[in-house]
Amino acid sequence: MLDSGFDWRLWAQKLFRTRDVLWSGDDNLKWNNLESIAESICHLLQVDAKIDSSTSNVLLLNIWFSDRVDYDIILCQSALHQWARTTALSKARGTVEMGEQTLYPASSSKSQLSAKLHCLVGCLYHTDDESPWTRSVSDRQITACAASRVYDWRQWGPFNRCGPFVDNHTLGVDWEKMEAIQYVLGAGCQRLVETIWSPDEDSGRSFVTPVPRKVTSPLDAQDPYNVTGTWIRIICCHDYRHLLAFNTPPVEPLESQPRPPWYGQEDFTLMSMALRVTHVEPMYARGFGALPVVHFEGTRTCLANTGASHPNGKSRGEAEIIRIHHAELKKIRS
Repeated sequence: MLDSGFDWRLWAQKLFRTRDVLWSGDDNLKWNNLESIAESICHLLQVDAKIDSSTSNVLLLNIWFSDRVDYDIILCQSALHQWARTTALSKARGTVEMGEQTLYPASSSKSQLSAKLHCLVGCLYHTDDESPWTRSVSDRQITACAASRVYDWRQWGPFNRCGPFVDNHTLGVDWEKMEAIQYVLGAGCQRLVETIWSPDEDSGRSFVTPVPRKVTSPLDAQDPYNVTGTWIRIICCHDYRHLLAFNTPPVEPLESQPRPPWYGQEDFTLMSMALRVTHVEPMYARGFGALPVVHFEGTRTCLANTGASHPNGKSRGEAEIIRIHHAELKKIRS
């Protein structure tokens, strides 16, 4: 239920103001009002979540950002996009090797906010060389820059617990890292889909996996994550030799410099996993909060892959919720 004390009149005025700014045609006005636009977007998504709906407000956001210029000005101003534009310009001029002698742009509150909105609205991935959403920078260029940041070992360590968090031990979300991860996953999933449903083949390689009826048991009644059932899992990875070579070049760049954009393609595997709950640890067993740790086991079946095949076999693991600040992360190990 929504808060009965919510000031709908005030928020209606803010939403109309946001609409007017986006439709103004003034690029500087849009960028200068990024904070208020972000507040409106987050509010729309929160309302959808509270009323258990994802239709009207999401449709409104699609309308707001159907304009290519608005999408670029508001959602594509993170340090990742700035770096992609810089390296694309350097490549066009032929002045420097991609990524070399180029400082990664310093993150600011606005670039973090732009990346956050991009993650919430959705990091679109297009297969065209020249993406209309990012003006002169291709998706391939942006994805290569994103992969460079995701697979740079220097970006991950105890200071951020090897996760998409800021590097100050506070575990606050680093939205620019999240944006880079979304780009890499989006590009890989696009490639996987193109591999499974290849337009070059007469019949393609589509498949249908029957989903068995969910088995209910006393353990299932204790499971807040609904583990029992059939899941689709995507596994993505690079060859470790390529990953090692990328992170151990003959000349190591300075800490303030990024590694060159990485154009290598990941190997992706699509798997079906039939799981069932085997054990539930009470909520007090580990002291992680109000929800239990659920252990499971089952079988995995490889449905399609773009590289080395993952063998069929058994799976086991556990699921739990970890609370970090205002966020709840569902952590599943298998």
